[in-house]
Amino acid sequence: MKTGKKNSRYNELPGSGIFSRVEWKRKDQTAVIPMIDSKGRKSRNSFIPNPLKLSQLIRFKTLLLMSAFLLIVYSVLFTNKVSQVFRPSTFPSNHDLIDKELVRPIKYESQIKHVYSQPYPTHMYQIQLTVHVFIPVYNAEEFIIECVESVIRQKHKNVKIWVYDDGSTDQTYPILTMKYRYKQNLTVLRNEKNLGPAQTKYLGFLQIYQQALPNDVVIVLDGNDYFISDDALTLVHSNYINHKCWLTYGSYIGPFSKETKGLDPNTHLDFRSSAWRYGHPRSFKAFLLKYLSEEDFKQEDGNWLTKGTDRGYILRLLEISGQGKISYVKNPIYFYRKYPNNDWSVVSKEAKAAQLDHIRLLPSSVPLEEEVHVFVAIHGNMNRLQLFVDSILEGQTFKYRIKLHLWNNSNIYQKQIDD
Repeated sequence: MKTGKKNSRYNELPGSGIFSRVEWKRKDQTAVIPMIDSKGRKSRNSFIPNPLKLSQLIRFKTLLLMSAFLLIVYSVLFTNKVSQVFRPSTFPSNHDLIDKELVRPIKYESQIKHVYSQPYPTHMYQIQLTVHVFIPVYNAEEFIIECVESVIRQKHKNVKIWVYDDGSTDQTYPILTMKYRYKQNLTVLRNEKNLGPAQTKYLGFLQIYQQALPNDVVIVLDGNDYFISDDALTLVHSNYINHKCWLTYGSYIGPFSKETKGLDPNTHLDFRSSAWRYGHPRSFKAFLLKYLSEEDFKQEDGNWLTKGTDRGYILRLLEISGQGKISYVKNPIYFYRKYPNNDWSVVSKEAKAAQLDHIRLLPSSVPLEEEVHVFVAIHGNMNRLQLFVDSILEGQTFKYRIKLHLWNNSNIYQKQIDD
């Protein structure tokens, strides 16, 4: 059959209605199949092209099935991946983020490299608390950048950094103001003269308490130390979420680290007479700051402590929190460095003993009772209200911790409620 145009791939021929007869020419072959309309009638003059041979059609269907299979597999894998988005990753088996030349002394290097062999506890966080990292520092120009950068690298995003320079005479303060002057979440405070570590911590806590929310977390990091993991704050944060605690203390790498351990059944009976076991880093809820006083930072003669400047306020917060609100972070996340400016090095043995004895003999505190606030909106129906109030106040074991708030929008029953 000759077509109207020599180079035309196909030509439409006259047909009837919506049908048209199509002739397909490919390598001198014409393949046509009849078209069936919606009523099952075959059209005489109308055909559709069928350029594929049987083998080509089989290959096409095979390719289509394979594509569908791969799409299903990808969907399953992608869905599983999405479900893991909010789960924290595991600790790296080898800690690659530490510059080996910065680790002093070298004898702790092998401990740091293999410290994270245990899996990190998974938890899908629905809230993320703000963590205030408080860094008191004095004459630590050699270490302060390493310290601050270990906080900046943290994977926990809601972080506020407070660096308090206690009148350093070296380049610590210029380094801070020049390098971090544009860091939005970093605040640099400074004493015009050296006041000592105890008074600096007390003043720093006052600054944080004025700006932090009650449920925020405060964690102390000395200016010559650093976090050895980018997940350090994430791990501390997970303890507050999972254990509903008010205070945490941890394991660290460095001198005296073997003294750190968890609470035993009788420790909470008298924190002050029990052996010291509360290692770095130490953290607590911000609302606890209001229970601290200058006496927790001072010696018997009224001067500020020069030895064990953390012990006074940590023991106070331990007592206020009580055993049920204290959590021990077992994985080491902190590197403690002993150097000439440590209070362990600059205070005589006699002064150390006298100050530690004074701290142990300070009056202890009783644990706070956690309050439960119940809000009830009412409108009439005093009988049901009375039953509800009775069930709250009479049926609960810790009824003295419950505070009931009634929200009434009916003036008629207000007098009965007041009575």
